[in-house]
Amino acid sequence: MMDVRRILLIAVLLAAWTLPADDAESSRLATEAADLARAREWRDAAKMLEEAEFTAETPLLKLNSLLGQAEAWRRCGLLFREYEVIEKILKHYPTRCDFNYWVKREYEIAQAFVTGYRDPAFWYLRFIPWLTDEDRTETVAENVLKHAPFAAAAPELRLRLAFYYDEKGKIDKAIRHLRAIIKDYPEASQQKYALLALGEMLYFLSRKGDGDGRLNREALEVFEDFRKHYPGASEMPYVDKCILEGKDIQSERMLGIAQFYNRTGRKQAAQQYLNRVLKEYPDSLSAAESERLLVKLDKEYTPDEFPPEIKPRLLSSPRRAIPDEGQILLIAPENSNGRYLLPIYDLKSPQQEKDKK
Repeated sequence: MMDVRRILLIAVLLAAWTLPADDAESSRLATEAADLARAREWRDAAKMLEEAEFTAETPLLKLNSLLGQAEAWRRCGLLFREYEVIEKILKHYPTRCDFNYWVKREYEIAQAFVTGYRDPAFWYLRFIPWLTDEDRTETVAENVLKHAPFAAAAPELRLRLAFYYDEKGKIDKAIRHLRAIIKDYPEASQQKYALLALGEMLYFLSRKGDGDGRLNREALEVFEDFRKHYPGASEMPYVDKCILEGKDIQSERMLGIAQFYNRTGRKQAAQQYLNRVLKEYPDSLSAAESERLLVKLDKEYTPDEFPPEIKPRLLSSPRRAIPDEGQILLIAPENSNGRYLLPIYDLKSPQQEKDKK
């Protein structure tokens, strides 16, 4: 009986003999890349596999070369290069690869970028931390979310991406992702922070000038939604303050419109806006002025004898006494620049009071 090892050797030789020339070269390059990988020369192995992919004709060889590249780039810590390879795998071989695994890996890469990771700008100077490549966060994260917008890691990535855009001054993009979290992931734990962040962004935008008041109205709706779902949250005092100030902004805008209509002789329109202020925002800072103007315009209007209490807009903080000094000796002669010959003690320190007794 023929030896099993001889059978395997003949099968390998026949397979190599039947391969096209380009595929044979690709196999040779892949073998060299494997040797480099065993020597932990990951960057050189990745480049060798790039050549193997380029020369291969058979789809399976191309796919295997790409899989090897992804692993090699990951091993040497060049995450954007790894991401580019994964994009090729998902685009050209979605049915031949483990799609879920590679999408999950792309999410991990996106999380790394959004939390501050950057590839080194120069491989041989990678030990210098500030020599980094351009910021690839937006490219990676946005594409990953397109691949699998409802993956388990999507809410966390969207939330981090929203904060990233906020820091970069791209408020519109930040708001887009926060709205997506609230709409698409109602059960996610990130819902709480998305509501809080979205309300705050819309609130501050409305303070800069809101035109028709759309942003302010949305901010109030978002804060009310937060209040409804998280009544015991530690952020509630801040949310209440923002709601009160948001109502002030909205009522002040309506009062201004009413004053304009009054000045131009459109008394009925002015009364409508004043009535809205008193009905929708009775606890706002503009309520009293609106009521005074409405009394002048509508002789049949009767002011409320017990108007709502105007709550303070400033957050209160607990008062704490300054703790007692832990040292009895206040000034040593050596630290007085020659001003004192004797040490100065704290006569009101707890220790001194104890010594008196």
